[in-house]
Amino acid sequence: MEMLTEKDRYVIDAMNSERVTLRELADRLNLSTSQVWRLEKSAHANLKQLLVRHQVIIDYLGLDDE
Repeated sequence: MEMLTEKDRYVIDAMNSERVTLRELADRLNLSTSQVWRLEKSAHANLKQLLVRHQVIIDYLGLDDE
């Protein structure tokens, strides 16, 4: 998680750990819900991109080419 940007971490933490709704997060960030939805999707895509490069995840999912 520390490899994500501060904004990505904030959005993922708010949505998953704090269980904040899109509307609540939009209010916190002074954005529309559609903008927050895009931020959330982007943050999750960035997290996925980092995870699939992690060797433990690669091994667990059987993604190794060898």
